[in-house]
Amino acid sequence: MIVDDKNINTLQGLDTPVSEDGEVMIVPAIAGGSGNPGLSNDEIARYSRHLLLPEIGVEGQKKLKAAKVLIVGTGGLGAPLGLYLAAAGKRTLIWN
Repeated sequence: MIVDDKNINTLQGLDTPVSEDGEVMIVPAIAGGSGNPGLSNDEIARYSRHLLLPEIGVEGQKKLKAAKVLIVGTGGLGAPLGLYLAAAGKRTLIWN
């Protein structure tokens, strides 16, 4: 659970007070706590749908984040592939 962009595990746990204009975000993929998954709170919010997929999860998203991809050719398959990888959280794309 995230309160005002901070994981409640680093605050007062379930006893963390929430201000009247505070924001609470529950991310089911990490609900119950997995410690620090190696992703920022923004990344957890952005990729929450990926984290819910058993085929990807936190470990798969961390691998996507760390991977480098070379795309050779940007024709009918290469151009959309680059967009999909960028949307999935791939930060390093090399186009040739």
